[in-house]
Parts: sequence; structure tokens; C-alpha cells
Amino acid sequence: MENNIHGTIPSISSFKDLHMINLAFNLLSGAIPEFDNNLNLRVILITNNGLTGTIPESIRKLSDIRNLQLDKNKLNGSLPNWIGELKLLKLLTLSKNAFRKSNIPISINNLHDLE
Repeated sequence: MENNIHGTIPSISSFKDLHMINLAFNLLSGAIPEFDNNLNLRVILITNNGLTGTIPESIRKLSDIRNLQLDKNKLNGSLPNWIGELKLLKLLTLSKNAFRKSNIPISINNLHDLE
């Protein structure tokens, strides 16, 4: 279901107890914001938008993250080497972006719970 919300994603750092963010199927653009103070996040679902830039380094700090879905955007760069540090990750979708050709980080082998 499309919501047609457009614009950029504002900072959500003031929501310290946020467990889930679902902004899928909108018309969002710009970069994914940093998640510096959102250490309780378990689900980030921001698919089917027009987001650009790279995967934010702050996601690395989200030790409870279980679902990271960023597919169908315009993200670029490469898959970060630290992706394997997200040990509780069960679902990771990054398809249909503009990532540059690169190797999949070896650390992805640490994601034993991926379904």
C-alpha cells in the first residue's frame, strides 16, 4: 500500500525507545538518517522509496536489530564490512539499489540467523 509521503526522513534520534520504523512504499528521498540514539531499534523497513547515499554507519551500533530492509531505493556505495556485526539479524534485503560492484564482505558469514 502506497502512502505517498514525500520529502526526506527527519532525525528520529529523540525517540530512544523506538523498536520499529516502517516507512515503506512512499516517495521519500535523500539519505537515511543516523540512528545514534535509537539503540532499541529491531526493525528498519524503508523499502520502495527513492533514498540515496550509503548505509549509515550508525546502524552498526544497533545490536538488537533483527530486520533490515532497504531494498528498492537508490542507495549507492558498497555493502559495509561491519554488516556481519549485526549478529541477531534475521532478515536483510538490499536488492534493487545502485550499489557499486564489489565483493560481499566475508563478515556476512557471521549472520547465522539469516532466514
